[in-house]
Amino acid sequence: MVSWLEIRGKINTGMLSPNTTYGAYIVVQVVKRAFGLDDTPLEVSIEVGDYKTRGKIYMNLNGFKRQGYEPFCVGGKRFPCPRGDGWLDIELGEFYNDESDKEVKMEFKEIKGNQLKGGLLVEGIELRPKH
Repeated sequence: MVSWLEIRGKINTGMLSPNTTYGAYIVVQVVKRAFGLDDTPLEVSIEVGDYKTRGKIYMNLNGFKRQGYEPFCVGGKRFPCPRGDGWLDIELGEFYNDESDKEVKMEFKEIKGNQLKGGLLVEGIELRPKH
């Protein structure tokens, strides 16, 4: 249980394939007794050199708790996507890796609300080439 949720990750582009567009995803599970995660949207961002992208993710705890939940995007609102293995993908953003050597900074947070939050299991952050 926390009131301040902030997860950051960094990687150097030299560890990734050049000339490739990547998506960055935080992989999570939401337990049945989760609370406080859908009161305020979670903020996500990617920063690579001068390039920066930000977005908001809306959790739907009631949707996760009922069977057959399918995420969707409505009016620009983004929701987590089930992976089929019991985990959810939350896209932090995407970036193009050219051949320069830069640091990729990734962030997932909710620090504006004062609501207690609990029930989020985090596996980690994955970078995957986009097709």
